[in-house]
Order: sequence, then structure tokens, then C-alpha cells
Amino acid sequence: MNSKKTAIARNLTIGGSAPVRVQTMYDSTLINADAGAIVERISLLSNMGCDLIRFSFVSEADEPVFREICSRSVIPVVADIHFDYKMALKALECGADKIRINPGNIGARWKTEEVVKAAKDKGSAIRIGLNTGSLPKGHEGEDPVELMVNTALEYINDFESWGFENTVVSLKSSDIENSMRAARLFKAQSDYPFHLGITEAGSAVTSAVRSSWALGTLLSENIGDTLRVSINGSIEDEVIAGVEILRTLGFRKDGVRIVACP
Repeated sequence: MNSKKTAIARNLTIGGSAPVRVQTMYDSTLINADAGAIVERISLLSNMGCDLIRFSFVSEADEPVFREICSRSVIPVVADIHFDYKMALKALECGADKIRINPGNIGARWKTEEVVKAAKDKGSAIRIGLNTGSLPKGHEGEDPVELMVNTALEYINDFESWGFENTVVSLKSSDIENSMRAARLFKAQSDYPFHLGITEAGSAVTSAVRSSWALGTLLSENIGDTLRVSINGSIEDEVIAGVEILRTLGFRKDGVRIVACP
């Protein structure tokens, strides 16, 4: 799309002239999970058009399964980190191709710096993920969209000062208009790859409608390098919906289009 900068997750290029990538998020915990079965499911998702898969990585008990997934997955694996910077370091050690963090939730600035330097050493990408529900305190009364964009730009400046540019950004809100405004405002000021998604989108039908409108509109404006259609249901449906949005816009030509008249 229109991002001049690119990010690399394993062998997958994000941004620049690369195709828009489809992502989903695994729908269960990893503790005592069957890694082999998850890897097989990832292969099926890949065949459906999924390019990346994200896992919540919040406990050291997740490590054995996550490590095996990272070593065997046919597509890049992303670790979703919440508040503990040590889990980000552990995910990178396990082989995560990309991690998603909100530096504001990690804690002290030196903790974020440690994570960024570890990602640089491992050759892994980082997604700076912010939403309107997790913004810096002490800014009551400010426009949450402008605050979110400015905060992301500050984090990018920090990353660059540490010699790291393998970065993707996402700015989300459950409010569609705020999500779209944030995407437009950010892309007017930055060339970094951008991930599209509507958080808390809802059930399959509700999410498909809301996401198709918001993501389709932004993609038609050349905004967006990866996307996830967040559905309260099957992750296979997330992939199908994401691929179909791209096909409808003409960004993907593969696959078979089935037409049925009820």
C-alpha cells in the first residue's frame, strides 16, 4: 500500500509494495495445549489465505507450546504481550517473529528499550499496538484520537533512537469513526506499516459488516498493510472475511469465487 517503510516478520514483508497481509489470533490458551494440533490448524489457515497468526503470551506456562509452534509454524508467529516486559523477552527467546506491545503498559522506559534491543538482536518485528482504552493518564479532556496518534509517534521516535525500525503500528477503537480517523491522521504523518482492525467488533455478522465498511474504506484510500477482522467466533471465519474484503477490493486475485442464488 502507501507505506514507504517496511517491516519483516520471518520471511514476510509488511508494507512497501507488498500485498496486504491477513492476520488472525488464536482463540484459546496455550497452557497444556496440543502444539502439533495447533501447527496443523495453522497450516489449514495458511491454505485459506492467512499470513500471520498471533497468540496471547502472558504466562511462563505458555512457553513450551509456544516455542514448538514458533519452530514449526508455516507462517510467522506473533506474541501478544500485555504488561510484563519479561514475557516479551521470553517470547523473543522462544522464536517469535513479531511481538505486539503497548510501551505505555510495559512500565519504565528502560524496559521498553530492553525489549526493543532484544527484538533487534533476534531480527524480530514489533507492532506498537494502542487503543483508546489504554492511553497515557493525565490527558483528560484531550481528543483521544490525536492523543493516540501522538503517543504512537513518540514511541516510534524512541524506537528509532535505539536503532530499531522494524515496526508496525495499530491504532484501534471500538468506535469505527475514531478508528478511521486515527488511521488517516497517523498515515498523514508517518510512513511506517499500519495494521487495520476494529476492536470489540462483535459477532460474525456484526463484525463482518463493521469491518468491511471501515477496513474497506481505508484500504481504498491506500491505508493499511495488514488487517484482522476481529470476530467473536471462529478464527477461520476471521480469515475468510479478511480475504474476501481484499478480493472484493481487487487486492487478491487467488481462490475461487462462488456465486449462489437463494
